Amino acid sequence: MLQKFEFDYDGENDNLFLFDRKRKSNRSVSYGKNITFDLTNRNEFAGLEFRDARKVLGNLAKRDFSRKDLEQVSKAKLQVEQMGGIAFVKIYLSIHTEEGEEEIPATITISAKNRIGAFS
Repeated sequence: MLQKFEFDYDGENDNLFLFDRKRKSNRSVSYGKNITFDLTNRNEFAGLEFRDARKVLGNLAKRDFSRKDLEQVSKAKLQVEQMGGIAFVKIYLSIHTEEGEEEIPATITISAKNRIGAFS
């Protein structure tokens, strides 16, 4: 199910935070060195942090991001799907551009051998 998440971009440090105010983070799990998942005590997503956000999101979305792009995020949605031993964390960022609103998808794929608690 696609869920709306709030967001905050720290342009100085190039960190993007996606979070759900209704959920309280109980623990954090790093996935690589630039992605951290915040989880509730029921292993639900409470938040997601991207360090070096322009590069990481650029790789995930297969497009370039500028600092201005991430400062212009107007909506963030997140969906988790599981298929066999693989979980897909789908992120949709809406960005204001000169041409209007652009929705950009990005997907994090987590295999069974790299699983984090949310997908156990």
